[in-house]
Amino acid sequence: MSGLVPATSPERDTLVVYALEKFRHAVRLRPDFDRGCYNMGTVLYSYACAVQAELAAQLKGEHACV
Repeated sequence: MSGLVPATSPERDTLVVYALEKFRHAVRLRPDFDRGCYNMGTVLYSYACAVQAELAAQLKGEHACV
């Protein structure tokens, strides 16, 4: 999630859950709403990248102490 304002993990998680709820609702109302599906995928992909980077940084930090 490389938005304009960097969010901490709990804030980011809350924003992602909220965004996904909204996109899922929009797609349920209009299953042919291609842009909603695309944007939901973008949110999920960005979230996965952010979580992966966070985990990599944690693992790197753990190995530096050993």
